[in-house]
Amino acid sequence: SVDPFALFCSEDSNGCHLEVYPRPEGDVYVCGCGGSRHLPRKDIEKLDPSEVVHDPKRVAAAMTSFRGMSPSLAKDTPDVAQACMRPCTDDGMPMMGRIPN
Repeated sequence: SVDPFALFCSEDSNGCHLEVYPRPEGDVYVCGCGGSRHLPRKDIEKLDPSEVVHDPKRVAAAMTSFRGMSPSLAKDTPDVAQACMRPCTDDGMPMMGRIPN
């Protein structure tokens, strides 16, 4: 059993800044592989969702980082590896209020 507390880590020697989320059924969701690149809005608007794929090298780095933190919970390979697009503002500051069109 894993305690139900999320863990937010600073960047480590593998270039990861892991976020660790235990799930009620016993799985552990890990994200924050690092190595993300910033895409301008015009490039995101043209991006086909099928082109958003995980980087196997970054997944391996995250697994190494997680294994160093929790050898008893880490596996050799993840059950699922995926990628997502997280919106970011050009200046890196949070966007508050109504989002302009």
